[in-house]
Amino acid sequence: VLIAKVRAAMEARKDPRSPEVRALAERADELTRMFTGGNPSVAAQVRQRYESEPELQQKTGIDPEVMAYLSKARGE
Repeated sequence: VLIAKVRAAMEARKDPRSPEVRALAERADELTRMFTGGNPSVAAQVRQRYESEPELQQKTGIDPEVMAYLSKARGE
């Protein structure tokens, strides 16, 4: 559901720095911390998998476009 909301905001051309999209990015970060136990090294490995595995991107909807949009929401 979270990624569907991110994609919908992206497709609606919402400013990634809007409060709504920033809240989605914060939630994604929270879930990542929960999944990785807050370990930045593990988080980096997970991110690398999403960046390099098209099958994983297709299955989850987390593709480079979504990742870039969330990065903009974080101010990266």
